Parts: sequence; structure tokens; C-alpha cells
Amino acid sequence: MKIYNTLLFLLLSFFSFLNISIVLAGNDLNIEVLQLKPNPANVRENLNELKKEFLKADKIGTDLIVTPELFLSGYGLRDFYRRPEELINATEKALRELKKLTQSSETAILVGHIVENTSKGKPLFNSASLIYKGEIIKQVHKTLMPTYDVFEDYRFFEPSNKKPSTIRFKDIELAIAICEDWWANTTQANGQEGYKSNPVKAFQKLKPDLAISLSSSPAGLGKVSRRFDVHKDVAKKIDAPFIYVNEVQTYDNIVTDGYSFVLDRNGEIIGHAKGFEKDNLTFQYSKDSKAIKALHARKINHDLFSSTANILSFSKALLNKADLDYIIDTQIHFLKNYAESTGHNKAIIGLSGGIDSALSTAIAVKALGPENVHIFAMPGPYSDQKSEDFARNQARVLKVPEKNFQVKSIVPAYEAMLKVNPEFVGNVAEENIQSSLRANILLRQSNVINRSFVMSNGNRAEMLTGYFTIGGDNEGGVNILMDLYKMEV
Repeated sequence: MKIYNTLLFLLLSFFSFLNISIVLAGNDLNIEVLQLKPNPANVRENLNELKKEFLKADKIGTDLIVTPELFLSGYGLRDFYRRPEELINATEKALRELKKLTQSSETAILVGHIVENTSKGKPLFNSASLIYKGEIIKQVHKTLMPTYDVFEDYRFFEPSNKKPSTIRFKDIELAIAICEDWWANTTQANGQEGYKSNPVKAFQKLKPDLAISLSSSPAGLGKVSRRFDVHKDVAKKIDAPFIYVNEVQTYDNIVTDGYSFVLDRNGEIIGHAKGFEKDNLTFQYSKDSKAIKALHARKINHDLFSSTANILSFSKALLNKADLDYIIDTQIHFLKNYAESTGHNKAIIGLSGGIDSALSTAIAVKALGPENVHIFAMPGPYSDQKSEDFARNQARVLKVPEKNFQVKSIVPAYEAMLKVNPEFVGNVAEENIQSSLRANILLRQSNVINRSFVMSNGNRAEMLTGYFTIGGDNEGGVNILMDLYKMEV
């Protein structure tokens, strides 16, 4: 019977493309993980996407679909949350529509969203609602509010003061919590003075059949394996399979990377989603064996999920190919989203022949396409011929036309002007004039080329030590290397 249900579910996934609606029956719970890309602050657009996913899931008899954390509004809205009236109204309307949508369906929706706090404290809760048969049958608020690293949750959200509890859904006890609540046992969480409550310990006592985390987790070197290790430990502690749902998006300089996954009760990974793009996974939980198996998931990237790399992995020897691919994918994802969200889809780069500008250019070509990358070589009196040759060769390999501006004649004229001041003393610092003139040329080109932006190329080591020219090579609207140390570049 179990084999029959599995084959039937896969077959119905194909039938859904033919608009054939059949409800799958049986003792198994079929779950779809929706790794989505929320449009920040656009509740209507996010609702419409969720409706489409629900209708597809309903046709094939999926029991439950799950979104990432705060999907209806997007997670990293920062000061948008300080004046949340419009978001609250739009979210409440969206929830009413979702309740209506599920009235005559056997498919439930677990969706992340904000909830207005009508009592004392911060104006909002970070919440998730389980919607089934036209009703919100379970609503949870996030308990633990991270304020370390890039997180600012406690600025905007009131922590839940309720004890964690499970919800019985189709004869299965579900433990539902939001992101940080599952990190309560980690040193990363305890690094901020610790938390007063521990949802993981509470769920251990409740003995759920299945656990779910709605998350919006930022990218970072070694972060995928770190998440896996944390939730592997949780799955073993609560003795239940674990579903982790992440999003893909960019909020200013914060990138969320996806890689949603599902673990069995022993903490072993049985399937995961793609990184940095939308993806759907389907799993089946057996009520009889209390086991979970993948029906549709990606081939497991064991190198990435077992990486020991972190931000201090300066030597390439410590980074495997999966780590290096992850770094590149993060930068490409960020640049793509920046172009999509701002409407500025053309990059302007000063290509010097050095490795920093070489890497920036290669990533820009991958993210935007060679037709949307404008590179400028600007040799000056302090330029090296080999650097000019390297820049010219890279432009040829990437099939990007190179535009050449000679600043060799401009620099001496600029210096001659400065010498009018009798206190002027020429020294090696005057080489910065070349850098400043280059920046001026690039910014001018950005004004000329419609929907373009200048990319600067300083890496993290240079930013931290001040090894750059103010008004020169630090000028630009985007810098995709600013979180990479020189060895990582």
C-alpha cells in the first residue's frame, strides 16, 4: 500500500500539468517545502505566488505546504517595520483570503507572516499560521530574538511569552517554530548572553512526530553545514524528522541562500533544495513507521553540508570546491537581485589587470551577462604594462568590449595645477591622483549609460586596513568583494 501511494503521488505530480484534479488518499502525509523568493514589503505579490503554489498542491492531494519565515512580507525589511500599519492591513487581508482558499480543500498551508501586537512591547510578532479548512488551527510567535551578527529582530518584534506546544494535524503531532527558536542550544545563540527560555527542551518533553522550522537565514561561508549540524542535533534530541524551510532573497547587503532540507529522526539528511534560487521539495511522512522519505529533492551535496570552512579560512587549502562555488554563487545571487530590485542592470567596472577587478568583472558577467557589463581600462603614468595586457586578455576571454581612456596626459596636468601651491611637495602619495581621476571617469560614464552603476573592487582586508584611495578605488554603488578577505579572493 505504501509503495502504491508513493507511485500514485509521483504520477499525480505529472497529472497536475494536465489540470487533472485528484485527491490522494492513504495513511501517509505528503508535504511540500516551498523555497520561495518573497518580494520585500509586497504582500499582494507574495500572496498571489502562494495561491498558485497552493492550487498546484491541491490538485495532486498534497496534505501540507510550508513557506519560509515571514514570507508574506519578506524578512529583512528593517525600518519598514517601524511604521507597519500598511503591512499589518495587507497581511490580515491576505490571511482572510488564504482561509477562504482552503475552505473546501484537504491541503493545509503553513505560512510565515507578521501579527500586530495589541499589548505592550514591540509593535509586531514574527509569526506562522497553520491554515486548514478555512481556519487558522495553530498560530505560533517567534520566541527567541537574535541581535548578534546581522540580526536585528529585537528592534522590531516582541518575543512570544507562551510555552511551545504541538498541534495535532491529520493524526500527526507537529512541532512548529521559527528559525532562532531551534538554535537555543548553540554557542552562537548563547554568545549574546543566552536566552531565558529554550524551545528545544520544551519540544523534547512534548515528543512530537514531526518538527518544522520556518527560516530566513543569511548566507555565509560554512553556514550550510552549520545549519545542518544544529538541526541534526535537534532532530536527535526530539527524536523526530525535521523539515527546514529557507528563502532566497537579498535585503540590502544581506543574502539568504536557500538550501532547505529534510532530516530523518537520526539527523541524517535525506534531501535538500537548490541554493540561491526558488525550488520545491516533496516528502512523505509515514504515520505507521514515523519515517520520512524524499519524493522529489536534489542530489545531496555532501561536501557543502559537511564543510568546516568559516570566515577565518584564509588559505585556499582549507576551502574545498563546494566552498569556493558557494562564495561565487552568493555574489552572483546578490548582484542579480540588486539589478532586479533597483532596475539598474548594467555594471561599470574599471579593469586594472589586478585580481580584485578581474574577479568582480567575471562575477558581473555571470550575473548580468556580457552585454550588460562595461569595462574601462585607464592606463596612467604609474600603470604597469603587464597589468594592461592582463586586462586586455580578460576582456577578450569574457567577450566584453574594452573601452580605453588614457589618463597618462591628465595626471601631469593635474599635478602641475597643484604645484601652484608653494607648499606642494610631490611624493609617492601623488600616485593617488591617478586613482581619483579613474573614479571620476567611471562615475561620469554611469551618468551617460542608462540604468548603470559603478562597481568598486576593494576586498575586506583593504577595507579594514584603509588600503584604498578615498574618492578613488573605493567609489561605486556596489562592492561584491567587501566581505571577502584577500586570500579568499
